[in-house]
Amino acid sequence: MRVRRRAPLIAAALLACEVAKAEPREDVTRLIDKARQSHQQPVKFSDGSARWVDGSTVLRLQAGRAVIVMARHLALDTDGASPEVRRCDRDAKKGTALPDRHGNNIDSNTTPYYVLPWCDPESNSYAICKKNPPYRQLGLQLGDLAAVVTGDKIAYAIAGDTGPEKKFGEGSIQLHRRLGHEVIGANPNDTQCAANVSLAQETYLVIFPKSNHKWLSNKEIDDAGAALWKMLLEAEAR
Repeated sequence: MRVRRRAPLIAAALLACEVAKAEPREDVTRLIDKARQSHQQPVKFSDGSARWVDGSTVLRLQAGRAVIVMARHLALDTDGASPEVRRCDRDAKKGTALPDRHGNNIDSNTTPYYVLPWCDPESNSYAICKKNPPYRQLGLQLGDLAAVVTGDKIAYAIAGDTGPEKKFGEGSIQLHRRLGHEVIGANPNDTQCAANVSLAQETYLVIFPKSNHKWLSNKEIDDAGAALWKMLLEAEAR
């Protein structure tokens, strides 16, 4: 009888060890498999469609534990960076949707942030979109933390900006840098600017809904993001 009672505990301990030893990419694969086992409610865009134009796939884990974005590549967002850094990006903006604690724009070159899908101001359905933008349909908000995985690398990021309605897979210069993709100096014609080049490999954003709503320092992003990632893996291993 003792052996039978201990067996589940031993199995759980072994599973916990496997989770601890797994590479981030393997962890994400397990999370995706779990998400696919549950019913998925697709995002409904303002024109009535439900397909992401950049080829991304968005899944939700049960109990609202996480939203997983499977992006074919990680595009670059230079918003908030200095003029000389963002001048190679024709779509770059001076401001970001999430300000720092002093009300200033956060800097793409220093803050690891990702971009939430919002609405296209020039679209005919802009007013419709604003009533229920994609990121709100997913239960997300500015400031939410995420674990971003590509290859054998993992980095933590904050939802710091908003972008086009049907695209989900864009990150700051600093987020690209943390994933091993340096864009400053990559343009031979202007070595000071950030070359507007995507990280050309599949990238996974594991976002923790309602995990945060304000600006955080990079250390706070890393500490809180790592803790949330660990808790998610432990919860999903049960």
